[in-house]
Amino acid sequence: VFFVCFDNLSEGSNRANFEPIAYAKNIVFVEGDVSSEVAVRGAMETHGVDTVMHLAAQTHVDRSFAKPVEFSQANVMGTAVLLKVSRDFGIRRFLHVSTDEVYGENVGGRVFQESDPFLPGNPYSASKAAAECLVHGY
Repeated sequence: VFFVCFDNLSEGSNRANFEPIAYAKNIVFVEGDVSSEVAVRGAMETHGVDTVMHLAAQTHVDRSFAKPVEFSQANVMGTAVLLKVSRDFGIRRFLHVSTDEVYGENVGGRVFQESDPFLPGNPYSASKAAAECLVHGY
């Protein structure tokens, strides 16, 4: 198994977190932005990706109110780019990680089901709900 970690090292990221894997033979770090089709395509071509595990996102709810376009660019457009390039490369395994925030406020410790309706309450959760819709559309 070989892993390609693709990260733009934006807020919340720290290059030092990758130091423990710097010499691993089965992990490579690629600095890039998931919303850049050129960067994603280049990483997939270079490293022969056959499965995508999509965890990339802008995640700070409070910041999402100040920067909703940035959140949409990363969370929605980044997902769209990953899906498109994955389809172009014939990748059949695409794991998308989302958030329970897409279902709205959790009152009383309720366990959400994937079939529950989306009720996002902030730009972050709205962008993640939109990304989920894209994934379902593919």
